[in-house]
Amino acid sequence: MVTVTIMKSRQTQHLLIEASGHAGGAPAGQNLICAAVSILLWGFASEVAALPPHRFAAGSRVVYGDRPGHCLVDVTCGDRFTYRHLVSALSPMERALDKLAKEHPDSITLSRP
Repeated sequence: MVTVTIMKSRQTQHLLIEASGHAGGAPAGQNLICAAVSILLWGFASEVAALPPHRFAAGSRVVYGDRPGHCLVDVTCGDRFTYRHLVSALSPMERALDKLAKEHPDSITLSRP
């Protein structure tokens, strides 16, 4: 099962998106749910990585592919503009992940603690 966690804090301008696991149902590299989640997360991670590092507080990080089936975007934005930009970029990804989780509850869980 793919587990995706999304946490947003407007007050601290912090975003955390972490995904891990495998949807099963097909070998790694052939599962459509995993492919969909991967491309959504890769796109968002790429958006974050394209921003200048000075837009983020020390300790912010984007880790993609450090191990199979894992992605982490853990950033504290240095200003409200950057935070709003990333929340806007995150919105369509969240909708797509919601849809996947509703249509394939045995393959993906989405939590927002």
